[in-house]
Amino acid sequence: MKADRILYGEEIITKEKLIPYGVDHPIKLEYYFVISKEEITRYGAEIVKKEILGNSIIIEGKILKNLTTSQEKAERILKILRDNRVTPFSLEEIIEDLIQEKQIMK
Repeated sequence: MKADRILYGEEIITKEKLIPYGVDHPIKLEYYFVISKEEITRYGAEIVKKEILGNSIIIEGKILKNLTTSQEKAERILKILRDNRVTPFSLEEIIEDLIQEKQIMK
């Protein structure tokens, strides 16, 4: 079954903010709802990171499907991810932390 994805929001981190971390180019982060429709609609999250290196772009992404059946909870998850500029690399860890802290269930 194919999942639909809908852009929730995006963040651009300028190279000036990244230089202290040894990165000398901007990064764009895109946050998506991942919607799987069967008998029950389930929501997940996808993060796509785009590093702009001159004329080339390096793309990295991570998808976590079926996090919740609540659109409201999915929106809260994506808001937390976007507000904290979470990258694909740390998506799973952050979701695990949110579950343990019951942030998703509120």
